[in-house]
Amino acid sequence: MNRLLLWCLSTLAVAGFYIYYIQFQQDIRIESNLIPQNIYHFNATDRVGFYSDVYGVYQCRKFLHKSPGKLPSFFVAGVHKGGSTALYGYLVKHGLVRPASCKETHFFTRDAKWKMGLHFYRRHFPPFVSGVISGEGSPDYIRSPIAVIRIALTIPDSKILFALRDPVERFISHYVGFDDRDLTDLSCNAFWKESMAELNSCVEGYLPERHKTIPTESQHSSLAALRLAEFGELLPSESPSCRSDTCIQRYCLTLHAENPIARSVYADQIARWLLYFPSSQLLPIRSESLFKHTNQQMQVVANFLGIREFNPSELEAFNFTEHGSEHHSNPLSNTCDRNMMSEYFLDENKHLYNILKKQWSHLSWPHW
Repeated sequence: MNRLLLWCLSTLAVAGFYIYYIQFQQDIRIESNLIPQNIYHFNATDRVGFYSDVYGVYQCRKFLHKSPGKLPSFFVAGVHKGGSTALYGYLVKHGLVRPASCKETHFFTRDAKWKMGLHFYRRHFPPFVSGVISGEGSPDYIRSPIAVIRIALTIPDSKILFALRDPVERFISHYVGFDDRDLTDLSCNAFWKESMAELNSCVEGYLPERHKTIPTESQHSSLAALRLAEFGELLPSESPSCRSDTCIQRYCLTLHAENPIARSVYADQIARWLLYFPSSQLLPIRSESLFKHTNQQMQVVANFLGIREFNPSELEAFNFTEHGSEHHSNPLSNTCDRNMMSEYFLDENKHLYNILKKQWSHLSWPHW
C-alpha cells in the first residue's frame, strides 16, 4: 500500500513538473523575443525581425498571436511597388521595433477584416513591452480614402511612412508584376493605354447627378484637398458634385484609385492624409534615396519614429533584408515607352513637389 501511494505521489510530482516545464518553456519563448539572437545566420529571403520574430508578407493567420497585443505605433502605408517591403524589412531590424504577424494586414481597407474588430486586429501584434514599438505595412492604405479615416479614428497619434518611387518606374513594376502572374496579356504600352482609357472614360462621362461621394469628401472635394496641401488655400468644396474640369480629373483619380496610373499619382493620395493628420506625423521617403543611401535614410526614419538611431550591428543586418520584387531587372521593363509616360507625370509631379515644399520644407527631394 505504501509502495502504491509512493508511486502515485511520484507520478503526480513528475506530471506536475512536466506541466511546469512546458509552461516555463512557453514563458522562455516569449521572453527570449526580447533577447537579440544571432541575426547573421538568416538567409537573404527570410522575413525575420531583430528578435527572431518570423513574419509573413501576406500569410497573416499563420503567425497570429494567441492574445491581442498593443495597437501599432506606425504604418508603412505605401506605395504599391514603391519599396515598402524593403522599408518595413529595414525597420524591424531595429532593436526597439517588432514586426506584426504579417507586413500587410489590409485591416483598414478590407471590410471583411474591419468587421472582425480591433480584438482580432491586435492579435497581429506582439505583447506590449515598454519602449518597444510595432507597426504594419499595407501599401494600399495610401490610396484608400476609407483607410485614412479609419486609421485617424482608431490610432490618431500613429506615425505614417510613405515610400514614393519614380511614378514611371512604379507603373512599369506594376505591369511586370501583372505579367508575371498572368493577370494581363497586353504589352506594356497597351497596358498603359488601357489604364489611361479608364481614367479618360470617367472624365468624359462624368455627370453631376451620378457623382459618387468619396469618404474624404465629407471635409473637402478632391480638388480642394489638393489645393490645401499644395498652397494652404482652402477652396470652397464642390461636393456633392464637380463643376470644373480640374475637379472632375482629380475626382476620377480618386474614384479609380486601383487604376495602375492613378496609383502613381501621389499628390492626391498624400493630400487626403493631410486632411486627417498633421504633416509632423507623416513622412514621405524617396525610394531611390532609400536604396542608394539606406543607412542615412533609416536614421531619418528612426528619428521620425522617436526611437534611437540604428546601431552598427543593426545596420549590418540590412544585408539580410528582403527588398521585395525585383521587376526593374526584368527585360520586359525595357519594352515600355518611358518618355511617353514621363510626359504625363510632369504636371502630376509638380503637384507633388509643391506639397513636399509646403509641408516638408526640411526634406531634400530631387525631381524625378
